[in-house]
Amino acid sequence: MRRIRGGAAAVAMTAAAVVVLAGCSDGDSGGGSTASGGSDFATACALVRQLPPRMPDLPPSGGQFGDYDRATNRLGAASLLAANAAADNPKHQPLADTLKHAQDVIARTFDIHQSEPDIAKARGMC
Repeated sequence: MRRIRGGAAAVAMTAAAVVVLAGCSDGDSGGGSTASGGSDFATACALVRQLPPRMPDLPPSGGQFGDYDRATNRLGAASLLAANAAADNPKHQPLADTLKHAQDVIARTFDIHQSEPDIAKARGMC
């Protein structure tokens, strides 16, 4: 079994950076959640669109940070942003559920390719 590199810390750091950037760009100076929900949804969809149709293979142990890491980080960040959007507006819940399921599939099977149907479904929701 291969060890998944990057881990939860990398996903959390990427997601935090995306959330901060989304919060800076949503134009909601009052801090209200309505504007940020739309911005979170838009940013989640932008990240979903950056995911490749065929997810990259895990590089050999000790390999460089690459496409696999970028894809899993983007998926994690998109999932968190979609969850934020769903908290603000329930119409975004299907996207949040689909991206969460994609992450759960990877965690359960250690096979990123099994998440591809969920990613394709999420792409259609955006």
